[in-house]
Amino acid sequence: ADRRLAWGERHLAQAEAGAVREVREKAVSVAVAAAGEILAKQMTGAGAAATIDASIAEVGAKLH
Repeated sequence: ADRRLAWGERHLAQAEAGAVREVREKAVSVAVAAAGEILAKQMTGAGAAATIDASIAEVGAKLH
């Protein structure tokens, strides 16, 4: 009985950890999507081009 109880407690802890991980991943996904929508609504064509240029420059600097 003690072994079954210990197994059950471990199984429950693993399931709980998995559920917490899943909720966190979903929360990150929702936050990223929301941020993308906000940026898309606020970004003008010129602002988007400037952001892309700055990102390319940053990547280039990190690669060299």
